[in-house]
Amino acid sequence: MSPQGQTTLSEVFGLLNTCAPGHKAKKGRRSHTWTIYYRGKTFSDLPKGGHDSKEQVQLLKVAKMVRSLEIRADCAVKEIPALSGMNLGDVPADRKKQQ
Repeated sequence: MSPQGQTTLSEVFGLLNTCAPGHKAKKGRRSHTWTIYYRGKTFSDLPKGGHDSKEQVQLLKVAKMVRSLEIRADCAVKEIPALSGMNLGDVPADRKKQQ
């Protein structure tokens, strides 16, 4: 994790593997983003991390993904502690029972 509010793409996919089991990821052919699908929700703005970016992803972008996909905030923070204190949304009560 770098001090500029970034994390690595591999850490983001680690978060998805742990906190969003069954998610699907599709790399855009012409765009510079991944599209993530999870429980009927879509997040299409996760940067691919090109050769010059060192696969760094802004924490604000990760927080937006967590909110959009309704991933449990406590799980996300456990996987990437730097997300602590960020607006990660709240999983609706009916979804908490399913997870």
